[in-house]
Amino acid sequence: MEIKLPTEHIVLIDDDDKWIKDVFPYWRIHFENKKNNRISSVLVTRYIKTEYGRVREDRYLHKIVMHKMSQFKASQIDHKNRNPLDNRKSNLRFVTADQNMRNMDRRSRFGKKNSKFRGVQVDKRNPQNWRWKACIWIDGKTKNCGSFNTEKEAALAYNKASKELFGDYGWLNDV
Repeated sequence: MEIKLPTEHIVLIDDDDKWIKDVFPYWRIHFENKKNNRISSVLVTRYIKTEYGRVREDRYLHKIVMHKMSQFKASQIDHKNRNPLDNRKSNLRFVTADQNMRNMDRRSRFGKKNSKFRGVQVDKRNPQNWRWKACIWIDGKTKNCGSFNTEKEAALAYNKASKELFGDYGWLNDV
């Protein structure tokens, strides 16, 4: 089911979750920070009347969608395709904080780097040759995946290491 927000964004939810629209009539986008327009999540809001007046209640949409399945012990909910507007159950999964960090966009974690790929950077040990190195973090330590002639080769090496170490939870570069 597609829900169009006043900001022209389209939010996806399953048909059996359309009750959320009735209970939480106000929907809005939550951005990472004020400097960029990167969407972090979708917030839904309702107002509850109390003896003290109206009280506003905000909730994250992905947490409401997965609430009935919350018997799992993992502490966070991850969007498999990294699109916070896609809140269908098939796109959401319970993960640990460590698994969630592995699936996070490199720009969200590390800021601007010298490569467009995650886990790839210029090998500064030998700047005259301009080689690219691939490395990946595991258990708080950096694992070197090698040095390469092209940025694309380094990205493929990172992808291979990510798939071996993290399986479905690892980030794969679009090469």
